This record gives sequence, structure tokens and C-alpha cells, in this order.
Amino acid sequence: MLSVKDNRLFSQLNNLHQYEHPVLAIITNNKWKDFYFTKSRFVHSQYIGILTTLTIKYPKLKVMFFEDDDEFVMYLRNLHKKLIDDGYKERPIPKLRKAKDISEVKENCLAQIDGVGIKMAKKLLKKFKSIRSIADANKKDLMEIDKLGEKTAQKILEVLN
Repeated sequence: MLSVKDNRLFSQLNNLHQYEHPVLAIITNNKWKDFYFTKSRFVHSQYIGILTTLTIKYPKLKVMFFEDDDEFVMYLRNLHKKLIDDGYKERPIPKLRKAKDISEVKENCLAQIDGVGIKMAKKLLKKFKSIRSIADANKKDLMEIDKLGEKTAQKILEVLN
């Protein structure tokens, strides 16, 4: 519920609801203790208010509760296995956020490369300034970016060249 406390929840949900089957995963050690049986009615009222807003503003959104990270990971593994068993072999087509300016268009272009997300795209553009400069870089230069490995660097160069 960190997203609720630091007011990131609704911007995250606006990004999430562009997908065909949006899911909000709430991971809490004990949802009954955390949301229902607190000594503060404010916490309970806030929780109910958030659920009401989610229901109205995001009608396609599925809200799922998980007791811990392990349960969430188990769910993702089972979901992946079920999709493979049911014959889903193609990678889903990502629907990216609508770009507000040219810098976001560049980020979205780079984020289409397997292994590159929006954060990594921002890091690449911050260092190299343009997609052309990224394409002209060598693998060693790309790997200087924090958390960008050899395989991803190679993939970036293959796609851009």
C-alpha cells in the first residue's frame, strides 16, 4: 500500500488501465488486520473509499490480494503455465502510455526492445541524448548503464542497426 501512502496509486492505475485485462495486485501480510480490524476507523474508511473509486473509475480492473511476495510469484508462475498450456505462444503486444512529448515517443520506441523498459530507456536517452547515438554506440558503452547487461546491449544494437 506504499502507492496509496505516497499518492502514486492513481497515476499507476491510469497507466495500467490501458491494457486489455488490468490487474491490481495488493500484497499485504494480513489484509484483515491491515484494513478491517484496525483501531482507526480512518484506515478502514480510506480503504473502502479507494475500493469504491476503483470500482467506478476502472470498471475492468481486477483487484487481487496476496498474503506475501511468494504467493504473488506463485500466482504469476501458474498464470504463465496456464497461458502456455492453453496455446498462447505469442508475446502480447504492449500498449504504451500515450506520449505527451517527443521525449516520451523516444522512450516508448526504446521500450519496445525486449529487455528494455521505460526506466532503462530514460537512462539510455539521458546518457546518449538520441536514439541515433544509442545505435552508434558500441556494446561496451551501452553496458556502462546501470543494470544493462551484455545480452540486452546486444539486443539493442541488433534492433537499432
